[in-house]
Amino acid sequence: MKPSKPSSGPSWQIFAIAAVLLTASAAIYSPPSALAQSLPRAKHARVGKRYDTFKGNVLVFTARAITVRDEKNMNLVRTFSFDSKLLPKMQKRHYKWGDKVKVKYIRGTDTAVKIH
Repeated sequence: MKPSKPSSGPSWQIFAIAAVLLTASAAIYSPPSALAQSLPRAKHARVGKRYDTFKGNVLVFTARAITVRDEKNMNLVRTFSFDSKLLPKMQKRHYKWGDKVKVKYIRGTDTAVKIH
């Protein structure tokens, strides 16, 4: 009997490719917690609340809220509730229809913090 030759087919090539891919994927993968710790934290320029202003004429004023029409766009009407620090001051003050006001409010909300 003749000794058999080792098989020179594609089976050893598939094994070699699988080993390389497995090693490469293990080297690239890192757990999410390690990845999060290695990234630098983003620094925010401003931490506090941001404010905007709204100028207009008073339509309705109550002890809890004020409704104002924009002075440039007559179709734009906004109602603002009062911040907890502003509420006691507004219960003592009265605005009439047509009074010009400038409302300082917290950006993204309808909460007024100051009314001029």
